[in-house]
Amino acid sequence: MKKVMRREKIVYKALVSFISALLLFFSLNAHVFANVNTVTVYVGDVLVWNGANTGNVPGISITGSGSDLDINVSGGTTYKGLSVSGGASSDTIHINILSGSATFQGDNNSLPPGAPANGSGGRAGIYVNSSATMVISGGELKAIGVTGNDGTGHAGIATNGSMTINNTNVTATGSNSTNNSPGGNGIETLGDFIVAQNGQPTINVTGGSSQQSDGGNGIFSMGKIDVKLGVVNARGNTGVNGGNGVVAADYPSGSASAPQDAVIVENSATLNAFGGTGTTGIGGDGVLTSKSIDITSGGNIAGTGGNGATEGGVGLAAASSLGSGYPANTNVNDSIHSDNGGNIHGTGGDATSSGMGGIGIATNVIANTGGAEILGEGGNGAGSGSGGDGIQAMSGNSNVITGANLSGVGGDGGVNGNGGDGIQTDQSLSVSNGARITGAGGEGNGTGIGGTGILVGKDITATGGAAVTGTGGNNQGTGASGIGIKVAGTIQSNNSQISGTGGSGSTTNAGDGINIENIQGTSPALSSQNGSVIKGIGGKGGAASGNGGNGITIGNAQISLIENGDSTITGTGGDGGSSNTTSGSGGSGMDVGPIDNTDNGTITGNGGNAGNSDQTNSGDGGDGIHSGGDINNSDGSNITGNGGNGKDGGDGIHSDGNIDNGGTSTNDAGTITGQGGESPNAGGNGIDSDGNITLGTGSASGTGGNTGGTGIRMDGDGTITGGNNTASGSPAIDSGTGIHVSDGTTSTKGDTKTPSLIIDGGSYGEVPSGSNVFNLPPKNAKGEALKQITIILEGNSTPGKKVVLTLINADGSIYPYNTSHLVIGKDGKLHIWLPKGAVIKNISSNGIKYPGKYVVTSKNNQEAYFKLKGNDIKVTPGKPSKEDPKEHKVIPTDTNSKDGRLPRTGDKESAVPTMIGSLLFLLGSYYIVRKK
Repeated sequence: MKKVMRREKIVYKALVSFISALLLFFSLNAHVFANVNTVTVYVGDVLVWNGANTGNVPGISITGSGSDLDINVSGGTTYKGLSVSGGASSDTIHINILSGSATFQGDNNSLPPGAPANGSGGRAGIYVNSSATMVISGGELKAIGVTGNDGTGHAGIATNGSMTINNTNVTATGSNSTNNSPGGNGIETLGDFIVAQNGQPTINVTGGSSQQSDGGNGIFSMGKIDVKLGVVNARGNTGVNGGNGVVAADYPSGSASAPQDAVIVENSATLNAFGGTGTTGIGGDGVLTSKSIDITSGGNIAGTGGNGATEGGVGLAAASSLGSGYPANTNVNDSIHSDNGGNIHGTGGDATSSGMGGIGIATNVIANTGGAEILGEGGNGAGSGSGGDGIQAMSGNSNVITGANLSGVGGDGGVNGNGGDGIQTDQSLSVSNGARITGAGGEGNGTGIGGTGILVGKDITATGGAAVTGTGGNNQGTGASGIGIKVAGTIQSNNSQISGTGGSGSTTNAGDGINIENIQGTSPALSSQNGSVIKGIGGKGGAASGNGGNGITIGNAQISLIENGDSTITGTGGDGGSSNTTSGSGGSGMDVGPIDNTDNGTITGNGGNAGNSDQTNSGDGGDGIHSGGDINNSDGSNITGNGGNGKDGGDGIHSDGNIDNGGTSTNDAGTITGQGGESPNAGGNGIDSDGNITLGTGSASGTGGNTGGTGIRMDGDGTITGGNNTASGSPAIDSGTGIHVSDGTTSTKGDTKTPSLIIDGGSYGEVPSGSNVFNLPPKNAKGEALKQITIILEGNSTPGKKVVLTLINADGSIYPYNTSHLVIGKDGKLHIWLPKGAVIKNISSNGIKYPGKYVVTSKNNQEAYFKLKGNDIKVTPGKPSKEDPKEHKVIPTDTNSKDGRLPRTGDKESAVPTMIGSLLFLLGSYYIVRKK
């Protein structure tokens, strides 16, 4: 499994040095300021407050009381940069815009006393040199940083404490850098940044650009960012590496010991963040935090990574490294999570010169509940770079999606790059309560591979009406195409839907619909229960010789069980590619391990056709179902396999082990149907086992494909203990070691090829066409040679109708033959096998009784025709109907006539001499008239 490691960013080295200096400065001086009465306020170089008015700026008045300092500002004026020094963390500094719009723009020439020579003071629009909390309320505020004389960029608003914006529309712009320093941040805080305890403000924040270093960030907070109400738009700017839209470190309050929410959006508020362009390096991230992103009560967050020359920025990056100099305070449970609705949208930036596209959403864990929507879209790669993953959740615990929707779209690869995965995690994915998961891989180009729709490092569990859908990316060059859904572990589904579609190839192999590696060898590898629907569709192979993808593939095939109950599993192989001279093989509908199909479950596999499947130079058709172990089908369940067409047709159903269909009671009945693929060379077998085949109650049907496909074939023993079975092919049935028929009805169209055929019950097929096909005659358990008797019942040729009869030996004892499940075969007849001298009598079917008896002769192939006369329900002499046999018919005498002689009916064949009739009367009630 590929793992795209989150890169370490170097965006903030200069800023870290600056903040560290400020922290040291305040650790030495903060004790001087006990409350706001010792706070000094400057506007430009004018001292306004120091316990008493010592200067005056028109439009600004300042009052202080206790722990509060109020700075009241009139609108309609542009002021020089506002700078506040002093105050403890328990103090509050209120900036109130009384009316209109007030602008604070940094003064490049004047520095307030005590400000660092190369710091933000005097050059930021607003600078709070204090750990006190700054609160902005009312009207509209604009804060503009100004580039220093040395070319250094500065912030629009900078504070060493926390910052809260209430009902004020705020625009903050960091200044550009012309030296080797980063662009100024739009807003930077050492504490928390909180928007709108009340009101619905609009906040627009933009970082400054840099010519020689990283672009400025829109919002940079060493604490939390909490958007409670309103709309926040934050943009990083252009630089060598693009600036980030939003950065939240949650430090020093955060720690590695427990997960923390560093970015919070609540109450239908909106946070939009855009990374800046990296001119020669990496694009900026939309939102970047080393902790968690939490969306609650309908909040909305959208992050767009900036384009970068060597790598696109990440749309939303949670639990990510902030780079050198920052604390590694992430926790494996830090995540992107939501509840009660809302939207989370991350879009990765494109790589523009070389390298990978940005990831849409990157995090340790995704935990999404309460109807929220999460969408991640990866950026496109460049050169040999891969497309970015839509959503990537790595190194955390299981991802839990409950009652919500999660979608990921991988970016396209560069000219020789892999497509990004739609959704990728190295952990498990749990989906429940109607949640919807959708992943689409990006296209691979050149030698690159198409992206996987959903790539899971452990297991997928879907319950409660959930749905998981993955689509592999196509390939537009010579690389393979992507898989729809790929898991390293297992898939467990309960009353849910899981669907995977492989990508199509351009010139090479297509992707599988669903691929379950099951690297731990867990059983079952695929469990589908309680009305679940599992569907895998392989992609189409590319021209000229690309193979089609398998619908469903499961690794560790000998032990990786499919367990299906009251559910539906369908696999459809993709067709192979083709050209005028060559072609690829079709994919298997299912290439899996053992299968246990019970409780009215349905499993269907359709093999793909080879390209140019009607030509001898084509590839092979795919098997409908190929099992690496045993296949068991019972309890009203159905298994259907259709082989694809090709040079060698695919088998409908092929087992490397044994096949058991049905059981001993009607409750165990199962239906298994296999159709071999057509071929100009060798048709596929309908049902094929490398071991034994046992057919019990229910029905089995195997049809070999043209040319030469076998209906039902097994390397080992064939055992038929019941059911209504049919086989058609060349031969119809082929057993390597022998066939034992003890019950049921088996109709064959074609030869039976076996070294041994033992029949002691049921109805079995048609007569083989030559003694070279198997060792005639068939025998019973005692070793007696058997003759085939085809019984035809006038007026009753409906397949499946039960037939009851009595069989006795020539000495009058009961002949041991199992008749408990005899039904009329699909040819409208009943075929039983008895030794010479055995007697058939007391036949009844479909409410009709056929009196009389038939004595088995020495002829190998015999037909007994039981005929009715009107409502008398008797077998009478006369001409055979259209159903009459070619060999012989059964005609009764009538001992109820007045003179004791056979009646005359006008039928020439019934005109039997009295002497012969009297002799037959003494010998028995039936005789056989041979037709000429």
